[in-house]
Amino acid sequence: MVTLTVAALVLTIGIPSFRELLLDTRLTTQLNHFNGVLLLARSEALRRGVRVTLCRSADGVRCGSGVGWEQGWLLFTDSAANGQLDGDDVLLQRQTAFVSGTTLRGNLRVANYISFTPDGFSRLLSGGFQAGTLTLCDTRGVGSATDRNYPKQLILNSFGRVRVQRGVEAVGASCDVPT
Repeated sequence: MVTLTVAALVLTIGIPSFRELLLDTRLTTQLNHFNGVLLLARSEALRRGVRVTLCRSADGVRCGSGVGWEQGWLLFTDSAANGQLDGDDVLLQRQTAFVSGTTLRGNLRVANYISFTPDGFSRLLSGGFQAGTLTLCDTRGVGSATDRNYPKQLILNSFGRVRVQRGVEAVGASCDVPT
């Protein structure tokens, strides 16, 4: 009876902690993957000497389709600097949706696309500097998380550099809690 009581206690304490660990590991993996794509986009712009654009795409064909970055994206050379995969552009990567239950949303300047010029700077299609924050969330929402590393953010500066911000550092983080 004592053994069963101890086992029940360990499971009661351990299962919720294990769930949080799994959720946090999934978010970290997705954040690192997207960060790697941003690094690839910047390095390809520098290497090829052309503008390279990353746009959100739920259908894997057109830019701008879908709600958020978690639904997928296209990475391509953007010879016309119009933010659309067309004619002479080279498709560098096509990504399908993340595991359901997560959202990756950008604020105003990085909500739809991120574009790097041949000098490696992030620039809007109009030529203005492009900087912004991408927030990665899951079903926990901002206020209910017990993990101090939740939510996770990527901060893009106008020089094209990205830094990671986690949890309590993520000032002003807003999560659209997925259903």
